Amino acid sequence: MLQMKKLPLILLISLVSCNDDDFTSDLVLLAKNWQLSTVTVDSNDITSDWAGFTLNFTTSFDYSTTNSAYTEIWPVSGSWEFSTGSTRTIILNGSLRQIEVLDNNNLVLRFNVVSTNVPQGQYVFTMIN
Repeated sequence: MLQMKKLPLILLISLVSCNDDDFTSDLVLLAKNWQLSTVTVDSNDITSDWAGFTLNFTTSFDYSTTNSAYTEIWPVSGSWEFSTGSTRTIILNGSLRQIEVLDNNNLVLRFNVVSTNVPQGQYVFTMIN
């Protein structure tokens, strides 16, 4: 009977370990200097407005950018974190950014912008490393 009580605890520890591995793996994948490939707003290509844009995430949960067309969308620098329970959503200065693709060479971020100071809509940033 004692053996059966240990089984759920072992399963729980295994699940937690997997989540920690995912967190660490995604953190290492994200913490790079990314260069812009394309950017769209509501499916309209606006890549030329963002020429030379780079985005650098660090493992200490800071980020920096160069050549941001709108610092309201991508400030020069700030902090970020993974959303609770998911490494596929980040919170960047209080704003949610959905990670659609993350691997060694590609990062795709999707998010909505509602503001009177910049073009509104759904942005998709495709970045390469």
